[in-house]
Amino acid sequence: MNLELKLHKVKSKKEIDLFWEKRDEYMRKDIIPNCTLGKPLNEEDVK
Repeated sequence: MNLELKLHKVKSKKEIDLFWEKRDEYMRKDIIPNCTLGKPLNEEDVK
């Protein structure tokens, strides 16, 4: 396990948008499908 944390100063709104895009992609592909809480997501929810 990598316990290293790297901080990066954001220089533009584009970088912020990219961060949230990558975070949302990760959540949809890895976290949400493996979650047993709440009601299951349909195809529209995943998009």
